[in-house]
Amino acid sequence: MTLACLFSLIFFITCCVYVMLAIYVLFLNTKSPLNRLLSVLCISLGLWTFGYSIANCAPDYETAYFWRRLAAAGWGPLFSILLHSLMLLTERGGLFKKKWLYFLLYLPGAVTVFVFGLHGGLASGQYNLVYTTAGWINISSNNLWDWFFNIYYAGYAIIAVWMLWNWGHKTADAGKKKRAHWLILSFVFVIAAGTITDIISRLNQQLNLPQIGSLTVLLPVSVIIYYINKYGFLRPEKNGAETSPDEVNLAVFYQVISMAFLSGSMLNFAARYFIYQLPLQSVLLFSAFLFIYGIIFLLVHRFPPRKQIHETVFMLMICVSIPIVILWFKEIAGVTIWAFPFLFLIMSAIYKRHMLLWVSASILFTLIWIWVTVPIADVQVNSADHMVRIGLFAIAIWLTFHINRLYMQRLEESEAQISFQKVVSLISAEFVKVTEFNLEEKINAMLKICGEYLKLDYAVYISSSAILPTRRWYSEDMEDEAGVLPELNSHEFPWWTGSLQKKEVLQIPDVDMLPPEAAKEKALFRQNNIKSLLAITAGVKGDMPGCLFFASTKEVRNWRKDHREMLRILANLLSDALLKAEAEREISYMAYFDNLTGLPNRLSFKAQLEKEINLTRQNKNLLAVMFIDLDSFKNVNDTVGHDGGDEILKVLTSRLSGVLRPSDNLSRFGGDEFLIQFNNLEQEEDIPGIADRIMDTFSRSFNVKGQEFFLTASAGIAIYPADGEDADTLIKNADLAMYA
Repeated sequence: MTLACLFSLIFFITCCVYVMLAIYVLFLNTKSPLNRLLSVLCISLGLWTFGYSIANCAPDYETAYFWRRLAAAGWGPLFSILLHSLMLLTERGGLFKKKWLYFLLYLPGAVTVFVFGLHGGLASGQYNLVYTTAGWINISSNNLWDWFFNIYYAGYAIIAVWMLWNWGHKTADAGKKKRAHWLILSFVFVIAAGTITDIISRLNQQLNLPQIGSLTVLLPVSVIIYYINKYGFLRPEKNGAETSPDEVNLAVFYQVISMAFLSGSMLNFAARYFIYQLPLQSVLLFSAFLFIYGIIFLLVHRFPPRKQIHETVFMLMICVSIPIVILWFKEIAGVTIWAFPFLFLIMSAIYKRHMLLWVSASILFTLIWIWVTVPIADVQVNSADHMVRIGLFAIAIWLTFHINRLYMQRLEESEAQISFQKVVSLISAEFVKVTEFNLEEKINAMLKICGEYLKLDYAVYISSSAILPTRRWYSEDMEDEAGVLPELNSHEFPWWTGSLQKKEVLQIPDVDMLPPEAAKEKALFRQNNIKSLLAITAGVKGDMPGCLFFASTKEVRNWRKDHREMLRILANLLSDALLKAEAEREISYMAYFDNLTGLPNRLSFKAQLEKEINLTRQNKNLLAVMFIDLDSFKNVNDTVGHDGGDEILKVLTSRLSGVLRPSDNLSRFGGDEFLIQFNNLEQEEDIPGIADRIMDTFSRSFNVKGQEFFLTASAGIAIYPADGEDADTLIKNADLAMYA
């Protein structure tokens, strides 16, 4: 292979890289303006390098001249597209609200394409091609249009570097500063390399250098795509619907088949034109067929009609492509290329059976047809055939690794599903036994189990209930940062509360990608070193229910489907547990407290009295029980009704509570009867003073429904241990003391 062909092959390989990058970026997110623009940029670079790959080793001046002019359609608008991309990348996209800016931005590129490519008269004066050992090199005419392009190229390059420097200088984000730094370095390298090869070599023929500017541009383009993909600008678009594993695998199958056709197209052109040196027209025709076929596969996958039609079209395309590809090489009995259908067999073997049957039938029909039409053929295996064989087996190895990965992935998914079901079963079994008293313990256990299973940094339940504090589980290497995250339940974070109410599961893979309206939330998350989180509401009461969320502090995390499913299940379990605990609490309250006054009832008072008797027995102090019965309270009910009587009882409860000591207990014993427990008495002489303060509360009137009432009450006191040593005896004797 000559040096010129070697450089042409390098140009072509670079073209293939640009084409693959264009497809990758575009189909990653077709709705993103930046994705579309970068895809156009890569296509422009691909057209430039493809034109140079053919022109560099062209057999004559006319061919080299034609493909050089065609390449101008790639490198002409390149710097306009590149500057446009950087304006979006450096957050200057708002400038394009002024439509005339598009005209100014792309005018130099359009003029360059017109002068160096479209207009035959002007273009002929721009090219002075000379053949060297490295291929056809253009010696600059050094005229007005050459200087126009140099100013356009240098001016846009300087503006691009300035925009990157200014972006990195003004931002406080360390990640953006780093990206700007590397992009500036790559641009400086490209400018230097481009100046040396594309300008100096045109001015000095003796340097004998090919113009490899199109190759060096690969560096900044790759850096741009790497960084904006890493930091989220090229994130795949999401349609919000869950995709089953079979659908994902089938989509991968379509993509692999498409890549096989695209790779075959490029491999065919490289082998048959640059190595085998067959006529350009026939090689280009067949390679274009394979390339277009691969693009159609991508489009069928990307914009499918109904699923059944989609699969039928896809299967027909595969079955039709097999005879077309093999019969193209019929004159040599399909030598080497006969192995091509094995790629489809490998892939279809793991999918639907009818696809395997149709592919097998197409292969057998084609091979029998070759046998009948060309029963005997003398063939010569040359370098091109060896290259095609290596390429086919490389693709086959790639597919085999893909199938192996797919098989292992399905095994892992099965194992993960079993583990998932075990964890859910374990947590569900624990929550079946939840009560009002062990609710916190069960929540702690739940957070620990799911935190260890999902390998979280921490899991948190932020409670909105007064009876349940916020619960947290931290991994062993995490420091406790309690007291900060519960603030998320307040209305100071409207984006957070609004998003939780709108979405079943709030998924934040990267906190840095939160919208501007979530500035407060972003600051709080950064303060707590949270990089990713997954959240859901979990609760039954309050205008802002409780919140359950998983968090990652070590790395940006792409939350999987099982993470989201686990969160939903835990939220449902928590809601049911809170309902159950709340119901138990209400039942317990009704059993031990008076609904009207909120005071302990007879059962609660007696239980508390027994405890105090045991304590008093140990510390040798005194204890007294005072029984109060309102006199003629029935007359009040008859006068203002039972609602009015209830209001008086509430007011009386408040007054009595206000004169008691902190250690004393007040209880509503019956309809108009109250019990008071005096604790920690040192001597009996203290009791009359306490009793007088209590009875003084009846000296003031009660105003109900515009009427004024004065109440009187009878009271009796029993003292432990003189009047009884158990609760029932003390209460009974206090009641009897009223009539003494």
